Amino acid sequence: MSFNFNNAVSVKGHDDDHLLSQGFSDVDRPKDWKSSGKDENGKDTFVAMRRILTPVSAQSRIYVPLRQKTDNDPKGTMIYLAKDKNNSFVVPEILKFAMKADLDVKARLKWDMGKTRSIFAPMDLFMYLVFCREHEDGKKDTVFVAEYPKSVAKGIHSVGHKEHPKFKVKSRSGGGEKVTALLNGPVLLYDLILTKIVGKSDPRFNTNYEVDADIDNKWSGQVPVDVYKYGYPENFPWSKVFTESEQASIETFIESTSPGGDLLGALEKKVATLITPEEEITRIIHQFNADSTDNNGAPLLPDIGMFMKSFADISGINLLGTSVPVGQIEGKKQAADSFDDTEDIEEAEEASFEEVPDEDDANFFTDEKEKEDSFTDETKNSDEEDDDPFA
Repeated sequence: MSFNFNNAVSVKGHDDDHLLSQGFSDVDRPKDWKSSGKDENGKDTFVAMRRILTPVSAQSRIYVPLRQKTDNDPKGTMIYLAKDKNNSFVVPEILKFAMKADLDVKARLKWDMGKTRSIFAPMDLFMYLVFCREHEDGKKDTVFVAEYPKSVAKGIHSVGHKEHPKFKVKSRSGGGEKVTALLNGPVLLYDLILTKIVGKSDPRFNTNYEVDADIDNKWSGQVPVDVYKYGYPENFPWSKVFTESEQASIETFIESTSPGGDLLGALEKKVATLITPEEEITRIIHQFNADSTDNNGAPLLPDIGMFMKSFADISGINLLGTSVPVGQIEGKKQAADSFDDTEDIEEAEEASFEEVPDEDDANFFTDEKEKEDSFTDETKNSDEEDDDPFA
């Protein structure tokens, strides 16, 4: 093929966990994974097989339930947040007003503010490009944008960075020295089995995820740990990773999304288009459904009347009808910052804003190396080394 796969993919920097700044919709999410019945504990399980093509990209979003005029109207929408020049997610003022009003009401109702989150609090999520040979929507050999929770992202990182307890292989530095091998290798090289396990009670608090390498992964113990520093060899045999038709599908996706670019550039282009503009956020808030409930039928707002009054006092906006012009929202910031600024509400706000780590947060993906003291380092035999694509 004329397409240079080495130019399209890069393993270097994957251990830096580059966190980008965009959002998107119409993606692969755990809620779409295929049911595989119940596990031995009677919990519902959902399984997907995915090939992870890019480093992780972090995003933050806020869910807003909407009033429905017809049966076909959406029940709610996701607002994806942009970043400022300091790489921090920006929560628009009108959403800060809504969160402060929500927490104000809960404080007045004597909720335990140390354990309370606002329904308007940002939620962390993590994005990738993934290759799927057979997606649940029926598409085959297709690249998808994926949106996974933090536990899945940490699982993906862990699988790709675990070190082999025995094997050492030639370093990618070119010096001929031996270094520890990866147990599985970079996740681009093999399929991952992603499993969602949902408990019998409230799924919001009883959902867990497992991430495992495909048992047919032939790269176990073959890849040196410093591949993340030095990258793949120029002559790396990609035909052992993707068939020609699969490479063609990936090339087509790149060229249609980021012509002349690579996979990471394609991800950036894909996710950059759907950051929610602030004027659109203001319009969405005016369609907010104060009567909305969670999946168990519990009201999202403990007292609708108190919330409406508190929100109007803070923002000057009446969600039931009239409102101040959008241009005057910024002028209400000081009122929001000073309104009923109790320690309880501040404590809850801190709990509500779960920070997404930036590029310099070395503690985000802590690589928990699973070594047993009983193992000893061993080198692979010479026959295996002669066929080493990383040598």
